[in-house]
Amino acid sequence: IWGRRSIRSYKKKNIDKNTLKKIVEAGTMAPSACNQQRYSLIVIEDDIVRNRLINEANAWQIGRSPLAIYVVCDKTYNNRKSANIVGAAMSIQNMLLYAHSIGIGSIIMAGYGIQSGVREILQIPNNQIIICALSFGYSDENIFNPLKRNVDNLLHYNSFSQSYSPKDPSDWDWEDILEFWDT
Repeated sequence: IWGRRSIRSYKKKNIDKNTLKKIVEAGTMAPSACNQQRYSLIVIEDDIVRNRLINEANAWQIGRSPLAIYVVCDKTYNNRKSANIVGAAMSIQNMLLYAHSIGIGSIIMAGYGIQSGVREILQIPNNQIIICALSFGYSDENIFNPLKRNVDNLLHYNSFSQSYSPKDPSDWDWEDILEFWDT
């Protein structure tokens, strides 16, 4: 867990289907609401589909890795409509951690391209919500340890207490960033 990092540069080495299936199997071990696992994974293996996503839906990030997966889930189940998203997120975390454990790098991309274009190209029905895209591959970068927030500053007991300025992050300067990490 402590050694996993988001990888953005990959070697030109494919991931075989058995390894892909093991990564996905690790994802299925995650809990989900009533164990329904109402998410689906769309594996991008065809270069024509990949190029359409990159060129027509501005999904340039998926061009970096040998394996890209789009995660979608059913948005019709559950009154709050968050149970399936939470289940998908837990599955994603398991896949990322398992991949790391076998020497495969990964990154989760909330910026997966233009939604309407991705939906059309991948023929995603309207009852499905696109959660993210994932990239997997063998790392080709020097990994560093990024700053992480202090656990004591994440915990709130019995009520929420905001300990840092809610200033818009797009307006932050370096002092604001350091203050955020220090709070």
